[in-house]
Amino acid sequence: MQANVLVRRLADNAKKTYLCILFLLQTKSSEMMSEKQNRNRPSILQSHTAGYLLGLLIFVIGIPALMWRISGRGLHYLPDSAALWITALLLCLSGLTLSICTIVYKRTEGQGNPFDAYGHEIAPRTQNLMTRGPYRICRNPMLLGIYIYDAGVLLFLWSWLPLLVFAVEVLLLSLQVRSEEKRLKADFGENYLHYQQQVGRYLPFRLKKKK
Repeated sequence: MQANVLVRRLADNAKKTYLCILFLLQTKSSEMMSEKQNRNRPSILQSHTAGYLLGLLIFVIGIPALMWRISGRGLHYLPDSAALWITALLLCLSGLTLSICTIVYKRTEGQGNPFDAYGHEIAPRTQNLMTRGPYRICRNPMLLGIYIYDAGVLLFLWSWLPLLVFAVEVLLLSLQVRSEEKRLKADFGENYLHYQQQVGRYLPFRLKKKK
């Protein structure tokens, strides 16, 4: 019971902080894009920097650091089992590779940025529906990469407490995914609905619902 209350509190506080950061970065991003237009010198880096930076700070650095903190492990902690930390390292590298490949594909083929949360456009949204490349694996390959990366961190720390952080992260990202799916349906209509029926949300296959 206490664990459920703690998870809810963590989720509420995390979402409030998350939305506050989104608002600040959205404002900054808008100012940067407005300044770019006034100068009449288009800059891809400026318009996408906010999304990339926020993703790096939250998912690659922030959440793993919070997991480490809550686990009680010291700064110089290393698992006794070499097989354990090597497996954890491979998971982290695999997850990061998948996420980075997805970001590159999204930028080149989708003509947009991966960071679009709860209706807040931190950087330019994708202009094209992506169904190839990493999006053949699942509809959210970048998040799948993040979860694999987190699995490596959790394995490395070998503690149940960081699972609370992971549970909150999954909850918030699941809400974000559902919000984004509504936007994709509105933007791409039948094409997205067909893609949604063919490919799973996180898995390489789609789970059939019981009738």
